[in-house]
Amino acid sequence: LLSSKRVPHFSVKGKEKYLLPLGDVHIGNPNCNKGTLQEAVDWAKEKDAWILCMGDLIECALKNSPGKSFFEQTSTPQDQIEEIIEILKPVEGQIIGIIDGNHEKRAANQTGIRPSWVISQALRAPYSGVGGLFRLVVGGRWFSIYAKHGSSGAATVAGKMSAIQKLAAICPGAHLYLMGHVHHLFYYQTTRVEYDGRSKYENLCPVHHCITGHFLDYGGGYADEGNYTPGTSGYP
Repeated sequence: LLSSKRVPHFSVKGKEKYLLPLGDVHIGNPNCNKGTLQEAVDWAKEKDAWILCMGDLIECALKNSPGKSFFEQTSTPQDQIEEIIEILKPVEGQIIGIIDGNHEKRAANQTGIRPSWVISQALRAPYSGVGGLFRLVVGGRWFSIYAKHGSSGAATVAGKMSAIQKLAAICPGAHLYLMGHVHHLFYYQTTRVEYDGRSKYENLCPVHHCITGHFLDYGGGYADEGNYTPGTSGYP
């Protein structure tokens, strides 16, 4: 092996468990819809859902950030860190990973301070860096997730789909692929053939692909297509 990394492992005895990918919140952005964010957190608390933070939890605009974001953000990066910690504190035991987004990487690259790590320590949640594989066991059955914040600049749905398909090329064999960054809420399913070494049969296995949405209110709600309903970005 050229390199190795321990895969986070989480299990639950029940037959069903919800997962809420939560990213592109952009606390500190003047368009951040905090009411919708609170609805999502409340839903996760009620359902005892696992939460995977997909990056860009905070705006974290610096003086050399693109555009006018440094002057338009409604609070300092420090205040943004403290606010997202306060919002997520009621579900801290449900967070299975906190992934870096490109907005958090701004601070990491320019100051050496990693906001996502600071947030993870305050919430006693795993810091997952740029993301990667996660292994979940529900009712004795295991599932693998490959999650990255993403880096696509695509504006079309087809372009965004292509970006998440690249994750499957990087990590073949996962059951669920998650990507944020592109500010869209989209889900589709494919299938692949898997060999069952016990039964010696081949099985058709569903493969799920999800672009995990955002919390910026551009006048149309949570996603480009309409208003957010708590739980729609989470899949059991």
